[in-house]
Amino acid sequence: MNKLNIVGLYLYKEIRTGGHRRYIELMEGLASKGNNVTIIVNKDFTFPFKYVRFIPIEVQYKQGQRFPVSLIFKKVLQRNKKAILQQCVDTDWILIFSETNIFASHYLKKILNANILYGHRSNTVQEALQYIKEHNGKPLKQVKFVLNFIKYSFYEHIISSITNAIVFQSIYDKEDFLSRNKSARNKSFVIGGHIGLPRYTQEYQNINTSTHVEKLLFLGTTGPRKGLKYLLEALVILYNKGLHNLSLNVIGPGDLEPHTSYLKENNLLNIVKFYGRIDNPFPYLKENDLMVIPSLFDSYPNTVLESLHTGIPVIASSVGGIPEMLQYPELLFPPADSYAIADTIYKIVTDNEYYRYIRRLCAQRLPFFHFDWELKWEEVMKSYIKV
Repeated sequence: MNKLNIVGLYLYKEIRTGGHRRYIELMEGLASKGNNVTIIVNKDFTFPFKYVRFIPIEVQYKQGQRFPVSLIFKKVLQRNKKAILQQCVDTDWILIFSETNIFASHYLKKILNANILYGHRSNTVQEALQYIKEHNGKPLKQVKFVLNFIKYSFYEHIISSITNAIVFQSIYDKEDFLSRNKSARNKSFVIGGHIGLPRYTQEYQNINTSTHVEKLLFLGTTGPRKGLKYLLEALVILYNKGLHNLSLNVIGPGDLEPHTSYLKENNLLNIVKFYGRIDNPFPYLKENDLMVIPSLFDSYPNTVLESLHTGIPVIASSVGGIPEMLQYPELLFPPADSYAIADTIYKIVTDNEYYRYIRRLCAQRLPFFHFDWELKWEEVMKSYIKV
């Protein structure tokens, strides 16, 4: 089997997350290698596909609605069965990211007689457990996350049951999933993210040439998961230790009120700048001195890859797949620990030789992410015979 016939699903109206972007990049990359790739897309989704063939269909949903979007996606495919059967002939694989697409992909599996390859992007079960622990002693708040734990555990069971192969981003995510779904071991693989085109261009390669630290950078949503709260607390600790030249730039969407209120209480609002969502983070990676990723949970953050590509040194919470990405203990700190974050930053800020050492450690990690990402996915699919 030389060329693969692959069908994908992208029924959202826009690209909202790094996982969404990576999915489109993967499908385009697989198509550029000569595979026949067709994506069933929301007709309101506009993207300049170069290699992928797409089937636009009408999908009506609202973000945050009560009726599960996953079931809406399935019903939409049922209404478009004839067009799908006409245009998706001899399909080998249905390739999806996100549990939102799992019921729709199961329907496609039945009508196309194809395999399902599931790209596991976020460990939502562990995330729910983390939030349950975070809200210990607050039973009303815990209820929401207990329900999330039950829901995502159910999704894991479905994924384990109906897929033919599952690709995880890290060994941590794979083993954690298998601890609850042991029957999936023989169809589980690990393919981490890579640093390559089209996102990681030569224009931004090693553009950061900082020699000391004055400007910290946070890149991510401002909600609880990415841990901005703990970085701001660390900033207050550092200021009280006498580091008055430090500033922090925050890039990403989300509610700012809790953070600005905290900074006002500590008279430090003037040293933190909030930029909101931006399309291209690379110029900011060039202009700042140290990337800090204080996530409470993160499977395999693109911000690590973006930092390594541009050359800005990066330190991060030792959670999820991050230790596999960064490896060196000097680049890691425990999650939800403002004092540990402050201590790590303090040492880097006050010792330029140590800062250069941190830069060298990050540079040593870079080559591990230069590989043919699409080829790895091809190898998984080609190793299976169509069921």
